Amino acid sequence: MAMSAKERMARWRAKQRADRASHELYKQRERERNQQRKETGQFKSVENMTPREKRQVRKRWRQNSREYRERKKTSAHILTPPTSPNTNYEENPNPLPEDNRRSLSMRRSLARKRKNQKAKCYRQNAKLVIKLKCQQRLTERYKKRYNRLKRKVNDVNNDGNHDQDTNQLSGKAYFLYKSMINNIRRRYTTAKSNKERRFIASLVARKRILKQYGLITFVKSTLSMSRRHLQKKPLRKPNVKSLQMKSDVKSFYERDDVSQLTADKKSTITRNKDKRQIRLLSDDLKKYT
Repeated sequence: MAMSAKERMARWRAKQRADRASHELYKQRERERNQQRKETGQFKSVENMTPREKRQVRKRWRQNSREYRERKKTSAHILTPPTSPNTNYEENPNPLPEDNRRSLSMRRSLARKRKNQKAKCYRQNAKLVIKLKCQQRLTERYKKRYNRLKRKVNDVNNDGNHDQDTNQLSGKAYFLYKSMINNIRRRYTTAKSNKERRFIASLVARKRILKQYGLITFVKSTLSMSRRHLQKKPLRKPNVKSLQMKSDVKSFYERDDVSQLTADKKSTITRNKDKRQIRLLSDDLKKYT
């Protein structure tokens, strides 16, 4: 199995620390490289950092120290046999305890599996909820169809029980209907005056009922009646004498010597959306008789 980058780096460091001379040379080179980075400005010292950069760096240092102490505490609990003087770093490249590393990777893999399984369960539950709603809608639809068909079958069965009586009465009822329609039409067409025609139309039907059920055209075509005769109230010609009398009485009461207008703004009266000021009689009407 191929090693990870972390394992390769740990193997190289362990091999490098085994040779003391090469390790000292490596540290000397790192110090020179850090000094060059400081001179060129690639690496800042703490005294040259801003307050925000200082807080970030110190926070990172505290985290690294905490992790180091935890690793050291974990490795102290694990008893490992002492290394022999002829230790071969090729066979044991990892300086950290093997059991600790395996247990940590195993815990991480188990946590990932649990997380993936939980997410999978959530997705499956959402899909099942959608399917359940669709199934409920289908169930309600089919239930309504069943109830409609059931009522229809019951209506057909009930009608079948009365078919015999209906067939016996249908011929008589149709004959009565035709005879009444023909007599009314004949009486209406042979009427001598318009007043008589209007009277016959008022007996047959009212305009409000005919308009409510949409039967005006049917009555016109069946009885040969005029729409004018089917009106609720007959049309009357205005009486000239009565109209003249009304205007005379009105003009008499509106004369200034007979009545006076009230001064109050609210003393008004409204009739048929016609608002007028109230007038009060000035004297007794017996004076003008």
